[in-house]
Amino acid sequence: MTISSTPYLAIQCRKITAAAALKLLACWLGAVFLSAMVRPATAEFALDFHRLNAITSTAAPNINCNRGEGAVNCGHGGGSDPDTTPFLQELVTGDDGFSYFHVIIGDPAHDPGGGGFAQEVYIRAGGASWQGGQGSSSGGTNIFTGNLSPLAAASVSGNGTGNPTHVIMRQIINDGDMTQEFIKDRLLYKPRISQTIDNAALHMIFDVDMRNLRLDDINSTVPVVNQLTLAGVNSGGFDMALDAPDSHVTAGQYRWIPGSGPGQSGGSWEYLEGNPLDPATVDWVFYHQSAATPAAPSSP
Repeated sequence: MTISSTPYLAIQCRKITAAAALKLLACWLGAVFLSAMVRPATAEFALDFHRLNAITSTAAPNINCNRGEGAVNCGHGGGSDPDTTPFLQELVTGDDGFSYFHVIIGDPAHDPGGGGFAQEVYIRAGGASWQGGQGSSSGGTNIFTGNLSPLAAASVSGNGTGNPTHVIMRQIINDGDMTQEFIKDRLLYKPRISQTIDNAALHMIFDVDMRNLRLDDINSTVPVVNQLTLAGVNSGGFDMALDAPDSHVTAGQYRWIPGSGPGQSGGSWEYLEGNPLDPATVDWVFYHQSAATPAAPSSP
């Protein structure tokens, strides 16, 4: 999930014809690279893909489309809506007293047989104003025309700049055989990343649960579950715990250093063993699926 730079987090995603195909990488990937601050606050939101408010007002930032709950601000500039992706955006208040943008893209219940994508994000509101509204804890420009290109450089799109201590999120991908989940359900803590593959040929489990590690903890590690079972007689398999007991595990040994952007966004990443990934330097256009979205966005 990237934390968008636009104050109304998902408006930039919703207003682009390519939104459905870009949903995985354009708007939220940077959020996968999130980490720590100091404030011991909790937003206490459930990541269950349900709206919290009774959205009937068309005032910004409300959007509710293709979810079987009516239509609020679904057209492009007041026109038709070519995108059938379920989409919700609302402004809610957490138990910590702060306002959060709540954004849901997709719905796991709509694709029970596979092929599903769903992502839910809460990000603290505030920061640079945009078109008369408040921003979020992320970077980028608050010029609306610039944010029509969600794969642009971080200085425009804000991809990878968000303050992870102001965010909780969940993302589920399911193609029938493979299910993958990213979940970060506490503000000051790291996520869990898991993947399973189940088909006639194999069964695979990968699971790294860092949810009890604070985002400012660079030293602690967590166990890695990595198991593979192949179908067929004498086909064998692999279990990291049994077959590679002396593995060098670094899962969880990273931290995020707050930046100087809105809500301390635009920070940097530090890994205990070096070689950090800087999401601000990633060319997201590489991941664009032109067959699904023929109108490709501009390169950074």
